[in-house]
Amino acid sequence: MVGMSFCLPAPKAIQLSLMGAEVDPLSAAVQYDKEFIVCSLDLLSGLAEGLGSGIESLAAQSNLRDLLLQCCMDDASDVCQSALALLGDLARACPVYLHPRLSEFLNVAARRLNPPEVKETFSVANNACWAIGELAVKAHKEVSPIVMTVVSCLAPILQQAEGFNKSLVENSAITLGRLAWVCPEIVALHMEHFMQSWCTALST
Repeated sequence: MVGMSFCLPAPKAIQLSLMGAEVDPLSAAVQYDKEFIVCSLDLLSGLAEGLGSGIESLAAQSNLRDLLLQCCMDDASDVCQSALALLGDLARACPVYLHPRLSEFLNVAARRLNPPEVKETFSVANNACWAIGELAVKAHKEVSPIVMTVVSCLAPILQQAEGFNKSLVENSAITLGRLAWVCPEIVALHMEHFMQSWCTALST
């Protein structure tokens, strides 16, 4: 298990991972190695999970935050999937680090829950849903601007659960619960539309 003893070599590992994750938006026409980016993002997720809050001081010395936002918006679903997983891991480990661009991260993650995209790229939607839930727990009321958007996307997933991946249904129910906890006055207005399916999802 990765622990604080890894902090000495960790900066080098983060630097190498960031080099792998970096994509120049001005060179969009240039083919980039998506697998290398995905591996780099996954390594950073492992570091965030292993080091916990210790990752914050290391990340602060880099441009990880900006690169992560860029990767969350990438057209390649596997890149976006890994980026959103890292977003959730960082939300758990060092939410303060994400704060300067929190609203942008929330909006990008919420857009990944648009109904037309959910079934086609459910793994991306699943990670987006999970990341929003983690951010809600840490940022509380700061997620309020996107709550209605997220609720309107997640409610249909619960109402038509048989047509969606089980993990996505479970994460949708959990994230709705977290949003209801931090912004009850917003979620309560619409609970009648998904209350039964929500309880069903939570009970399975």
